Amino acid sequence: AQQMGIYPALAEELLAPLRRAEALEPFNPFLKLRQAQLLAKFDRRPEALARARDALTLEPEYVAALFFVRQMNGAATDAAAFQERIAALQAKAKKLRTKPGSYLYDLYRLPGASERPQ
Repeated sequence: AQQMGIYPALAEELLAPLRRAEALEPFNPFLKLRQAQLLAKFDRRPEALARARDALTLEPEYVAALFFVRQMNGAATDAAAFQERIAALQAKAKKLRTKPGSYLYDLYRLPGASERPQ
């Protein structure tokens, strides 16, 4: 899916700062998912899934990464078992009283439409 303004090296140019940041913060799941989202936009599905799984290895309850992997695998995000898991995580976040901008808030936050793979 060649889009206007996209050239072969663009993905690497966009990934470079994320990879530098990740070198400084290797245990940051948000940087790993951001890379996965970028890789997905460039049709680099296997790499995208690997990065998202890396994020889930660090944080198995990372809601946006759970959605990402499920959608990249072509599974429905409205399946009952998946929805129950997400609801349980949302209830946990509510109990923890996560504050916007905090690590836990970002961990349990539902992904916005722009963050989901196409």
